[in-house]
Amino acid sequence: MLPAVTIAFGCSILFIYQTIRKKLKDKGHVKDNVNVMCHGPLSYHELVLATGNFSDNNLLGTGSLGKVYKGLLSTGLVVAI
Repeated sequence: MLPAVTIAFGCSILFIYQTIRKKLKDKGHVKDNVNVMCHGPLSYHELVLATGNFSDNNLLGTGSLGKVYKGLLSTGLVVAI
C-alpha cells in the first residue's frame, strides 16, 4: 500500500509543478497579433475602408459611447473600431 501512496503523491506533486510552470511561462509571452499599436496610427480614410464605409453589415454593437464596427485592415488584421 505504501508504494501506491508514494507514487500517487509523486504524480500529484509533478502535476502541480508542471501546471505552475506552464502558467508562469505563458504569462511572460504576448501574442504578436494582440499589439495593434505596432501598426501605427490609422487615418480616418483607412477606418472607412476597413469598415466598408461604416456599413451596418460590420456593426458589432452600440453602447453609451457610440457604435462598434468590425474592420479589416490592409494588413489582414481584423479589429474592432
